[in-house]
Amino acid sequence: MKKPIKHTAFITFTATFMSVIPAISSAECHSQTEMAGRLAALGQKEIITANYKTQETGEKRGWILTLNPNDRIGYILIADKPIGEIASRICPSSLLEKVNFFDVRQPGWLPEVLFKAPNKDAEIACKKLTAAANLKRSLCAPFNEIAANLDNQGFRVTLHGFEVRQLNPEESTAVVYSIFGNLNGAENRVSGYIYASSIPEGASIKGPELYDFQYTKEGLLLLSISKANRQ
Repeated sequence: MKKPIKHTAFITFTATFMSVIPAISSAECHSQTEMAGRLAALGQKEIITANYKTQETGEKRGWILTLNPNDRIGYILIADKPIGEIASRICPSSLLEKVNFFDVRQPGWLPEVLFKAPNKDAEIACKKLTAAANLKRSLCAPFNEIAANLDNQGFRVTLHGFEVRQLNPEESTAVVYSIFGNLNGAENRVSGYIYASSIPEGASIKGPELYDFQYTKEGLLLLSISKANRQ
């Protein structure tokens, strides 16, 4: 069986997916057509597409976010070809639960995504995380600081969800994934960021930078329904 593609930037969080519903396995890679059928069977809708650049060659590869709006479970998928080209292999990168989906076109803060813990708690957690994973200390920062800095640059949270992973039989950890997007970025400029944050401190490590970030038709439809329900 082929091994799934992995983002090395998330090395501190790699583990086996867990979910309360039958899920796509972490080792389950498919062709584009096969993966579409697998996702459809789970009620998953493709809501965001983007590209990321490989660390080895800098080539673009597809990045896809899906969501089942009824059970609020979603997947991050990565492809062996850029968005717009037919992929021969698509693999799951993350399984998210309790997902909240937001519209980056709407101005203003989203207080529900901010951490209640003070930044000093995140700083302490960052020291432990980076030391344990042998990472540079500068790669980790408090989420609330990151969100404020990105907001000043026009990036807003579009998705916020939990990934619960079993690290060993006696211990589990919860990680919050926050995805920031900017629809007004120039071509070949970074238009999205991914952060994985510890709970409850909010110590956050950046994942791959995203390019060509955009909502799909299904994503825009879900956002419009959500807006209508709030009015």
